[in-house]
Amino acid sequence: MEIITATTIFLASLNVYGECGFAYNAETSEDGIVTAKAVYHKSVCGKYLSPTLKYNYVYDGEQRLAQKEVLKWNCVTEKWDKSHILNYMYDENGYTIEYAVWDSGKQEYADVVAKQTYHESIDGALYIALYRWDDSGNDWVKQNDMVAMNLSGELLTSFEFEL
Repeated sequence: MEIITATTIFLASLNVYGECGFAYNAETSEDGIVTAKAVYHKSVCGKYLSPTLKYNYVYDGEQRLAQKEVLKWNCVTEKWDKSHILNYMYDENGYTIEYAVWDSGKQEYADVVAKQTYHESIDGALYIALYRWDDSGNDWVKQNDMVAMNLSGELLTSFEFEL
């Protein structure tokens, strides 16, 4: 099962400046773990960068991603405003990601409004389900689900190069 680790976040930060129109600036701890990443949008002329998003990362004791906080740039105040947070919880079969939005009035994250579960079966299939919280029924309601399979145990996509 693929889990999101500190190394995964670091490798994703290596895409410093590409053709996609975005640039990234990663902040790391003393031991090289990415703790935050800012995303900048490249201007049409390609000379200027504008702050867009910032991600703050928290890891558990096994260096797996435990929390990803998303902030949006406020061009009026020229500060980062909290947007939403993703909380990652792991168990023996996979993990769950919970989504909560920032309540600026209360200055805290609201209750979790959505979650996505990833569970791997013995045969290697990955079951993914998306839920939303239903206040009227006081329960989770499944919105969508899918199964991802890789029966061969190999990469789903491979490339061969001839030299």
